[in-house]
Amino acid sequence: MKTDIKTLYREALSLLPSRTGEQSLVGLDFNHSQIFGLELGMKKNRYVVNRFASEPCRKGAQKLDEALLRLFEKGKFSSNNVSIALSGSVVLVRFIEYPRMTLDELRNSMKFQIEQYIPFQADDVITDFHILGESEQNKKDMRVILVAAKKTEVMSLLESIQKAYLSVQTVDIHALACLNSFLSFQTDGQNQGTVILLDIGHLTSAMLVLKNGEPLFVREIALGNQEVLELFRKKMPAGTDFSDFSGWENAVKKDPAVFAESVEPLFSQIRLSVNYFLSRHSQVDPPKSIYLSGDLCEIPEMVALLEKILGFQTQTWDCMHGVDAGTFAYQMEHYRPALPVAMGLALRSDR
Repeated sequence: MKTDIKTLYREALSLLPSRTGEQSLVGLDFNHSQIFGLELGMKKNRYVVNRFASEPCRKGAQKLDEALLRLFEKGKFSSNNVSIALSGSVVLVRFIEYPRMTLDELRNSMKFQIEQYIPFQADDVITDFHILGESEQNKKDMRVILVAAKKTEVMSLLESIQKAYLSVQTVDIHALACLNSFLSFQTDGQNQGTVILLDIGHLTSAMLVLKNGEPLFVREIALGNQEVLELFRKKMPAGTDFSDFSGWENAVKKDPAVFAESVEPLFSQIRLSVNYFLSRHSQVDPPKSIYLSGDLCEIPEMVALLEKILGFQTQTWDCMHGVDAGTFAYQMEHYRPALPVAMGLALRSDR
């Protein structure tokens, strides 16, 4: 099953002009240490990369719209239509049990009941829902995923994107975009019982718990690779070379204990999230493994450390599995672990 929140944030999108005439959709991910733009096509029933580009966007160094203009100048994308993902404190995800009804009936009902499920005033958020299926506890009920986003922050983001002459066609969230990519290409993850999907972003990380490919729990963790690496930098001796990735990798190899200390705040949040999930889902078998993606994955010690500290079998996964990168293969190779969100967003073009 692919989680599809196609109509997410229609209220916000209706306030922006939409460009027409182009069929392609660019998956635009700014949740990681680079902004990624990814455009897919089909060739002989196989996904192929038509366009790809990346652009640094360090906080305070340049505005988002300026970075996006650079990205699209590099990428020569065939369309200005984009799909984006929200992350962090901007979004809230809830799984609720609700009497069985159609999606339209659910929307009408939620207009009057939404505030009992979220800690915000209804007028301050944009919401959407998706029916996951029948409730396991009560056959008369259904499982619903509720997504809410702070309206002012969403509109501010959309305005920045509009300044780059881009037209937002779909809005997803970090976690569900990653899940879309995972379920599209990592088919063995759909029938392994309860597993954790963890994507480490730049400022935030997305954690999902799946049972046979269906989401049971989603949490956006307000920690990412920036905080981990800054903490690590402060703990290392002065003069340590961090000028490029090899500098980071060598520093971690030199003092893995310091890196373990630096990543502990992130691991602690993951541990708390897992414990919370288990306390609310006592009837579900505990997770046995973690599928890891995102920033930090290229540091070899990361997988072993996560496995040792949290006690879960841990493995990275490749969102490019089964995708023909063509002439972009070399360019994308370094970023492969951080591309699941861009891939999941680009896949929305055929929904």
